[in-house]
Amino acid sequence: MNIKSNKIINEYKNYLIKNKPNTTHINNNIKTANDIIELKKEVQLELQKLEDLSKEYKLYDKNYEDFRISMGKLAIGINKSFKLNLTNRDKTELTNEFIRINEKFEDLFQKNIMKDAYTWK
Repeated sequence: MNIKSNKIINEYKNYLIKNKPNTTHINNNIKTANDIIELKKEVQLELQKLEDLSKEYKLYDKNYEDFRISMGKLAIGINKSFKLNLTNRDKTELTNEFIRINEKFEDLFQKNIMKDAYTWK
């Protein structure tokens, strides 16, 4: 994992820890690669919700928070994947998917900032 990817993953993990103090429970529930895949599916659903709400101009801070929390859970899963005997290829794919989802989120976030600025003008 490169330094930039590691930094992004840690930012989401720290966001989760700051907003949901009991992350031990989340960490303990990640026991297999399938658990990480379920977390990835949760993140994808949250991103889809954001995309749908964005089309309707109904994005609020709570929507962003829900997405970031699900990304934080996946970040914990990615960190734990190094202890779950996943292949290097699987770890790399998981990390790349995480970064790709983050990039889609960042683009969506920026578009919505621009929409808000234009609406309030």
